[in-house]
Amino acid sequence: MMKNIFCAMLFFSVCHLFGLSQPPPPMVMASEENQKLIDKIIEITKVKEYYNTTCLYYIDRAAESNDWEEADILKRKQRMDVNRFIRMNFYSSMANYSVEELKEIFAFLQKINKRNGYVPFFLINQFIEDNLRLEINSIIE
Repeated sequence: MMKNIFCAMLFFSVCHLFGLSQPPPPMVMASEENQKLIDKIIEITKVKEYYNTTCLYYIDRAAESNDWEEADILKRKQRMDVNRFIRMNFYSSMANYSVEELKEIFAFLQKINKRNGYVPFFLINQFIEDNLRLEINSIIE
């Protein structure tokens, strides 16, 4: 009985050690050709404007509720990095789409946004939405 318990404990300890020693998987990034299409998607959907508007809105709300000094507000606004956010989120979340699929997405968004005009329509997934929330919380803290 004790031998079985010892063997089980040893087994779980070894499994735990192997699990801890593995590096995280590398981040998936889009190919250069895909990045060009993703950039076109980002441009027609005005993702950069959306990011900036959303971050500034939440910074201003936090500034009002926490009575921040102007220097504190400026410091947080300077933390905003839309290009890093796009690189880390859009390129990686769209990396597995083929060139043809990205062309179809671009064509769809281009067609929809010609009609919509003022407020562009864009697609967002849970990964990007969650990371935008995390980004905003990180900027505000």
